[in-house]
Amino acid sequence: MTSISLQYRRRAADVGRKAIESPDDAEMLRLLHQALSWIQLAENEELMSNAQPMTGSA
Repeated sequence: MTSISLQYRRRAADVGRKAIESPDDAEMLRLLHQALSWIQLAENEELMSNAQPMTGSA
């Protein structure tokens, strides 16, 4: 986990809490999609930080 991915995950959690509180189903779904996007960003950040640099010898 990186500091950036942690920020993204916190943002996802905040948006998820707002989704739970929303009485409107369409708004809840919109917010859940937004939370999932933040989680995907966090996972991408973690994958990129763990990736080994590619060395090519051509």
